[in-house]
Amino acid sequence: MPEKHIVTRSWDDLANTVLTDDQKAQLAALEAMSDEEIQRRVADDPDAAPFDPALWVDAELVSLKIPVSIRLDAEIVAYFKAGGPGYQSRINSVLANYVRAKQREQKPA
Repeated sequence: MPEKHIVTRSWDDLANTVLTDDQKAQLAALEAMSDEEIQRRVADDPDAAPFDPALWVDAELVSLKIPVSIRLDAEIVAYFKAGGPGYQSRINSVLANYVRAKQREQKPA
């Protein structure tokens, strides 16, 4: 998958951004809208369909992954890489299973 151009901004970056005259005009127009006008525009927008909470019933929580540098034996890396793309995710899965097994061992009976 090709890398996408991702730009990260801090809150300070955003708060200190100088707006163009066009952006200022757009914000002023939004601020001038009544609640009724906003509701009408939302109702007319096909991309603003009502949200169905049932969509989340089968959702899975994805854990935050952090980048780390780790030294592994060459044969371990070769083995996982031989499985094709996603070898780092497979290594993560093996480690996650190990952690869960150890946690089960440590639970009091």
